[in-house]
Amino acid sequence: SGGGESIPGGGVYVNGDKASFVMSGGQISGCSALSGGGLQIVAGSATIDGGSIISNTAIGVGGGIAVNLTNSSSLKIAETNAAVPTLIAGNNAESGGGIGITGGSKGSVVLSGGTISGNTATSGGGIYSGKDSSGQQALSLGAVKIAGNTAVKGGGVYANNSVLTVSGAKITGNSATVNGGGIYLDDNNLYGSSAGILDNGAISGNTAVAGAGVY
Repeated sequence: SGGGESIPGGGVYVNGDKASFVMSGGQISGCSALSGGGLQIVAGSATIDGGSIISNTAIGVGGGIAVNLTNSSSLKIAETNAAVPTLIAGNNAESGGGIGITGGSKGSVVLSGGTISGNTATSGGGIYSGKDSSGQQALSLGAVKIAGNTAVKGGGVYANNSVLTVSGAKITGNSATVNGGGIYLDDNNLYGSSAGILDNGAISGNTAVAGAGVY
């Protein structure tokens, strides 16, 4: 706990084609950085299936986790053992309080379990995805719970130049002080448009001035 401030990846920094980080328990907490307060993935892969990333801060993107997909990086978050929950909570950043995803279409982010809660940001309290010239990002939200996050826009999720598929996620109790309590789909940028697909899951009990569920 308690690492970094002026560098990326305050807690853990993953940068290498063959670099791999696996978390199956424990805690990353109280760290701060320019991006990726708890964990930064620039190149390589990270798998989180158990453990907590809590109370970390980033000046830019990804208070808890920042992943840049430019170098075909990958992030997998699951919760296969209920006795060892996966929690990303109480983190703060400008974009993506819990998780910030940038870099385009080359890499992958798979969220199939765990809880993202109580995170704060200007854009995307729980998750921020997008705004990059190298290609539209695809983000699929499986059986993950995104709850109680807050932002100016996109309390739960902010998607910019991204295709967002909700396929089992529960996006509940998030709030935005302006637009998109649950989800904010930004279609006003230089790089492309965003789209949302609700395949399965629930978007409920979110609040905002406009678009309490989806804006």
